[in-house]
Amino acid sequence: MNKIDDICIIGAGQGGISLIKAIRARTPQVKITLIDKNNISFDKKYLYSLLLNKDKEKIIHLEDFAKEFAVNFIRKEVERINFNKRVVYFKDKQTLTFSNLVIATGLMSKPLEVKGVNREGFFYLAELDLYQLRNLLKISYDIVVFASGVSGLQLTLCLSKLDKEIKLFTRSLHSLGEAHDAIRAYLAQAKIDVYESGTLLEVIGDSTVKAARVSFAHSQDSPQGSEVNQNISQDSSDKEHCLTDASSLPQGQLRPDKVYSAQIVLADSGFRPNRRLLDFSPDPDSFMTPYPQVYLLGDMRNDLGDEGRFFIFNSEDVREEAVLLAEQILEGKELTFQRRQYNNHHMNEFLKNMCKQFQPLSQDSVPKI
Repeated sequence: MNKIDDICIIGAGQGGISLIKAIRARTPQVKITLIDKNNISFDKKYLYSLLLNKDKEKIIHLEDFAKEFAVNFIRKEVERINFNKRVVYFKDKQTLTFSNLVIATGLMSKPLEVKGVNREGFFYLAELDLYQLRNLLKISYDIVVFASGVSGLQLTLCLSKLDKEIKLFTRSLHSLGEAHDAIRAYLAQAKIDVYESGTLLEVIGDSTVKAARVSFAHSQDSPQGSEVNQNISQDSSDKEHCLTDASSLPQGQLRPDKVYSAQIVLADSGFRPNRRLLDFSPDPDSFMTPYPQVYLLGDMRNDLGDEGRFFIFNSEDVREEAVLLAEQILEGKELTFQRRQYNNHHMNEFLKNMCKQFQPLSQDSVPKI
């Protein structure tokens, strides 16, 4: 076994948690420090059931986890890393030196150039605060969801289980393949207003969200057409993602605006690797970095390429990566991980199962949150 006295892990997502378990399965001797700004962690595939107050046992309370696995847990936000001096700098101006470092910071949402995204009640999907959103859902009725991909659609289906007024802005549903008809029927049955075009211009409010201002191109969802689209637009010619910001529209294009009441605005703006702390470009085929004893784990070292693979295989991939990285660190071997490949069949099965998971409920069975 390679002589390792201590290791520091930044990020308590599935990658960091799985790596700690893999290391402890091999040795109790290595000192492990875990750094994360949050006090809980959970596999993102349970986000939707957790919003419905189910699967609460899937929440990992990091202080309890740290005691169970003999880990030094530091709940702080990292500001930067000096890789040459081997120092982690926190936002509270404190520092930590390291010998071995694993960065597992996962994904972040693609930022939008939109006014008002700092108001309470606006959430990027990748940075969603579970408890804050659940608390707001208790006192909110109007919800606006902007979905650029599968995750936003999945979130909408989850929220449809609640007694809320939901408006979904999404790209054409015709890209859903064999699951298109089932999802279309579900959305209609759930009485969700669906708009297959639209640009988020502004999140309106004071300290909290009050409304969302949306601009439309020429389409059936434009205010020039129907006031409210009760079902789903028949226009399948719009190839743009609906979740864009104002800067993406061609100059001079007609942009009639509408304002929709909302206490909560949820943005699935797409994902990108969270590489904020890096000063180099990662090698997606290796855990190694240009700096000795500094490693990368999970989504932040991979270019997503196709978002579909992320939703189908992400959790399984990162757990297997963590086992290999633990072996590499402790045994001194250089290993690589081959990500799973998926095809249209995998995606269709995923979408069909998603529909089964979120069957419409009667009014008497609305879950309490």
